[in-house]
Amino acid sequence: MPEPEYTFKHALTHEVAYGSLLHERRRILHRHVGDTIERLHSERAEEWYGQLARHFIECTDLAKGLHYALRAGDRAARLFAHDEALSSYERARTCAEGLNLPEQSAVAEQAIGDVQQRRGMHALAVEAYQRASAHVVSRDRRALLKFKIGRAYAFGDPRGVDFLQAALRELDPMTQAIEVAQATALIGRYHHYHAQHAQAVALFEKARQLAELVDDPETLMHIYVGLAGAFYQMARFDECLSWARQCVRMGERTHYPHAVAFGHEHLAEALLSQGRWDESLASSARNAEVAERIGQQDRLAWSHHDRAFALVGRGDLREALEAERIALSLTEVTGDRRLEMLVRGLVAEIQTDLAQDEAARAVAQAVVTGADELGGRALRGFARWILAYFHTQREEWDLAGDVFTQCATILEGTDQRLIPLYSGAFAASVAWRQGRTEEATKTIEATLALAQAANSPHFEAVARRVRGQMLSEQELWPEAGRMLDAAVSVLEQLGSRLELGRALYARGNMQGRQGNMTAARADVERAHAIFVEVGARRDVKRAARYVQSLRDY
Repeated sequence: MPEPEYTFKHALTHEVAYGSLLHERRRILHRHVGDTIERLHSERAEEWYGQLARHFIECTDLAKGLHYALRAGDRAARLFAHDEALSSYERARTCAEGLNLPEQSAVAEQAIGDVQQRRGMHALAVEAYQRASAHVVSRDRRALLKFKIGRAYAFGDPRGVDFLQAALRELDPMTQAIEVAQATALIGRYHHYHAQHAQAVALFEKARQLAELVDDPETLMHIYVGLAGAFYQMARFDECLSWARQCVRMGERTHYPHAVAFGHEHLAEALLSQGRWDESLASSARNAEVAERIGQQDRLAWSHHDRAFALVGRGDLREALEAERIALSLTEVTGDRRLEMLVRGLVAEIQTDLAQDEAARAVAQAVVTGADELGGRALRGFARWILAYFHTQREEWDLAGDVFTQCATILEGTDQRLIPLYSGAFAASVAWRQGRTEEATKTIEATLALAQAANSPHFEAVARRVRGQMLSEQELWPEAGRMLDAAVSVLEQLGSRLELGRALYARGNMQGRQGNMTAARADVERAHAIFVEVGARRDVKRAARYVQSLRDY
């Protein structure tokens, strides 16, 4: 009888041999299937790229596996099947590494970065481009990867500008004209972030002259939305709308959905800044629809943020807060910290109106800290405006005044007009409460002029409401009445419910000061009902106290 140890070794040898035989048969089968697909489907090979890659990789023909995996990835990327594209490019990278082909590894890594960029996953795109850079030797391809890293960083990360400037020094304007145009436009975006919007426009126009010669949709998209964004920040909303619509038309003409999504994002922003809430919501919905279809998470995040802004303007505070929570969860996926600060800022504004004071204070202060870390004068100014709004609504006039002063100092010497448009009436109101009468008057008159130039009836009406309150306290009744009547009429027409309630309250207060108690009660009771409906608890309490005083009169 054989020893047990001998029996075990004998069986193990047979098992290894049998396993090797199965492996060899499997390898031969995969080779046979791959060869058969190549022969039978040569005219429709594109449809079989993924299968061909799998079979040739399984039969250890890494050269063919690499060839077909790259093509499968390219096909999936064109169809916006991002997960499938990433899977194919990762297979290609594995084949290239197995064949010790560093240049082909770089091709696969760059393709992975491109897919992540299209998905809006900018941090993951940078990682892939940096891995590709480790394998690249040629000057042209190094320059291209520097440009792509800069492009991925360009959505709020200050590191991007160094990569873009380095790329411009190395890109060949004859053979890489598209990248030169895009890099020029993206550097313009950094001027945009620092509230030097006229300089940004000049760079966008320079890039446009290059880009329209080659009619490349992606390049034109960056330029058109850059122009739209710059004019938006300068509160030139009609020009913003014009460029945003041109971006949408170009995207539809060239079947480039990213441009359609970007264009509708900027349409939504300009429309809501004019108080055209329903039109803005329609563009946000269109942005979200396209972003969902092409799997672009950053555009989806922006669509929810823009939707929240329009809902706030319309007075749907709780629905707006939910939209921002969705946007915030998406920014955690994409890593877009600039958008995160904008989202958190609006969350703090909504929480302020809902009288969730402790949460609002913490969020607003965190936004100031985060904005300072990221840099960019426009973002830092926005953060101060949010904190100032919190103090204003709590009637903490000195604290609000200090923060408004910080905001003005940050934006001094820039052509940023959006934040002054949004905040001007409140800054004037704070100055008035502090007894700085002349400054308050100048600020509100400048805000009125800015709103009229911007073609923004909503913010013009808000400014008229504050101006009417000032005139009322000076007992300049006819002029105060005209201002407040105009504010109520426009805000009612626009459907700006929260600000309508505030205008009605101000008019009721004016009528009460004149002794017109019936008219005062009608306005303030209506204002109270609006505040209850929208959930603006601080305004509810203020109106309720005044309603009671009028009833006791």
